[in-house]
Amino acid sequence: MKITELFQRHLFFLVLLWAFACILMKPGWLIFVAGILILAAVTLLFAPEVLWYGAGLLTLNPEKSKFYLEKAVARQPSIPGPYRTLGLIYAKARQWTEAIPLLEKALTLTKGVNLNLNLALAIAYRESGAYEDTLSLLHKLIDRGYINVQVYYNLAHTYLKQENLTDALKAAKKARALNATLVEPVLLLGRVHFALQDYAAAKDDFTWAINRLSWPVESYYWLGRCAFAQGEWVEAVKNLEIAVERIKADPLLSDVPVEEAEEWLRRAKAKTDAL
Repeated sequence: MKITELFQRHLFFLVLLWAFACILMKPGWLIFVAGILILAAVTLLFAPEVLWYGAGLLTLNPEKSKFYLEKAVARQPSIPGPYRTLGLIYAKARQWTEAIPLLEKALTLTKGVNLNLNLALAIAYRESGAYEDTLSLLHKLIDRGYINVQVYYNLAHTYLKQENLTDALKAAKKARALNATLVEPVLLLGRVHFALQDYAAAKDDFTWAINRLSWPVESYYWLGRCAFAQGEWVEAVKNLEIAVERIKADPLLSDVPVEEAEEWLRRAKAKTDAL
C-alpha cells in the first residue's frame, strides 16, 4: 500500500496505535505530543486531503467547511468520506449537477451497500430530471433485498414525476404499508390520488396527515384543491386561505409557490361570490 493511501485510510488507527504504545511505554507527554506532531507533518506531506477532510468535518462555518472539503476532493483521495460529505452539502443546497458526480464517486469507493448514500444519489438523479437513472438505482436496491419505506417512497415520487400514475400508486401504497405511522408516504399517496382525480381518497389522505402534523402547510393547499375539484367552494376557500398564510410564513415547508396558492384562492373566492 502506498504511503498516501496508508494515511488516507488508516490515520485514525495510527494515532490510536501511537497512543496505545505511549500508554504501555509511558515515555511522557512531550514524547507523545512529538509523535502526534510527526504524524501530522507526515500526513500534511503525503496526504493533506485527510487533514482538509477533518477540518471540513470539524468546522462549524458552512462556507469554510465546504472550502476545506473542496480542497480535499481536489486531490482525488481514495476514501469515500470527502466525496460523500461534500456531495451531501451540494445536495442539501439543491446543487444537483455538482452533487451527482461526488455521490457517484463516493459509492464506487464505499465497500458494501450504503443505503443512505444510494438514496441521496437517487434523489439527486430525480431532482435533476434523470428519472431512468433514479429508477435503475432504486430497483437495484429492491433486488438486493432493501424493502424499505424510503426506497418505495422515492420510487413512487419518481413515477409521479414521470406521470406514471399506476406504478406511482403501487409504490406509494407499498411505502405506506411498510410503516403505517409515517406521514410522508400518505402525503405522497394523496398527491397520486389527486393526479388520478380520485379527490375523495386524496381528501382522506390529506386530512389524515393534517391531523398528525404539528404545523401542516402544503397539505392545506391540496385539501383546498380537492374541495375545489368537488365544487365545495366554501371549504376550498377556508383551506386555501390557511395554505396561503402558512406558505408565506414558512415557504421552505411547501413545494407549492405562494403565487400558485393565491391564484387558486382567488378562483375559489370567485366561485363563492357567484353563489
